[in-house]
Amino acid sequence: MVKKEKVFVMGLGFIGLPLAVSLAEKTEVIGFDIRREVVDLVNKGNPHIFEPGLEETLKKVLKKGNFRATQLVSEMKGCKYIIITVGTPCDSQGVPILNQVESAAKSIGENLQKGQFIILKSTVPPLTTEEFVAPKLENLSRLKLGKDFGVAFVPERTVEGQAMKELKTLPKIIGGIDEKTNKEVSKLFKLLGGKIIPVSSPRIAEMVKLMDNTFRDVNIALANEFARAASVLGADVVEAIQAANADYPRNKIHTPGAGVGGSCLTKDPLILAHVSEKAGEPLPLIRVARKTNLEMPQRTFNLVQNMIKRNKRDFRNSKIAILGLSFKKDTSDLRETPSKVVYDLLNQTGAQISLYDRFAFAEEVHKLFKAQKSNTLEEAVKGADCLIIATDHSEFRELKLAKIKELMRTPCIVDGRHMISPHFALELGFDYEGIGRPKEAFERK
Repeated sequence: MVKKEKVFVMGLGFIGLPLAVSLAEKTEVIGFDIRREVVDLVNKGNPHIFEPGLEETLKKVLKKGNFRATQLVSEMKGCKYIIITVGTPCDSQGVPILNQVESAAKSIGENLQKGQFIILKSTVPPLTTEEFVAPKLENLSRLKLGKDFGVAFVPERTVEGQAMKELKTLPKIIGGIDEKTNKEVSKLFKLLGGKIIPVSSPRIAEMVKLMDNTFRDVNIALANEFARAASVLGADVVEAIQAANADYPRNKIHTPGAGVGGSCLTKDPLILAHVSEKAGEPLPLIRVARKTNLEMPQRTFNLVQNMIKRNKRDFRNSKIAILGLSFKKDTSDLRETPSKVVYDLLNQTGAQISLYDRFAFAEEVHKLFKAQKSNTLEEAVKGADCLIIATDHSEFRELKLAKIKELMRTPCIVDGRHMISPHFALELGFDYEGIGRPKEAFERK
């Protein structure tokens, strides 16, 4: 156990806060964030993000005295481990924007002490830890890398909605600058649980992170292309995927949907493609996959458009209800959410739009959508001419469709996440369309 060897976590967002409070169950942790409102909320036991199990764990470690948040970067002094979890966005072509990493490295370099280990978890291009962060730390601190301090890259591999569980079970990739760093950083992450996998260098660990998310994005794109084919062939893609995957070890076909969102899958493939192209090796498959996934909100809108016409309505006199605003099920995260793209397309038509998501914070919804979310699902669907399921929140699998039909003016559903039974919806009298699930695929049965 790492006792009396404090941990300092820089950035208390969707990655940093769950990590900080999970480590605080085993050792003393200080969380740093530049936002005063975040620090105040966290210190009161009120996380500013939703993640199952986070609030309970935060309250527990605060009461235990193992965790507190601060705005003072100087409090990293006396901590053995400093973990960087700041954001690393990129532009539309995948050129990484490392301003926050650079700022964090500068702050750390100015306060760095002998015997400390700097751990980068923010997603970055390969060689960033070795050729960007480490030299900056050396130059600012006047300390010697490998002798006085260590640097490692440890990729974040959890998914939102399961982060508190996965932090304790998933394998941890440890990419230290040398064997000593690997050994010391491994000691820390052993506290969480899960297998420790040391690799030969930070660049390998950086590659792992980009490969993880690129693999998922490309495979989701393939599933989305299967859905496109099913739509024009009058087939149900969900039934086909389930049959193809059933007891067949060579298939693990993903689920198509209304779009890919979040800060990782929308960005990491582009970063990998960019850095490889810059080094002289284009990666066309990755770019095509990204384009395919970017098109899915437009295709979802097209289904709504066709349904409005089919029911002899026009957008200007219609109300559209969007159920689900976050990019991922059972979370509050609105970053790069496909729901926003669908909303913007609908907004251009002059339609009245209602929004519902019980997880998303009202102020964040208003900030992004420039609109208020409905307080209840019933309020959102009342008088609606089309209902769009845009996020796969668990509650949407339990929709009371008969009651919803009574509330709607025109009973139409576009299911962007395969949450309801098309057969049941059609039997109740709904007009139905899904991603890769055309109405005619069910009318023949």
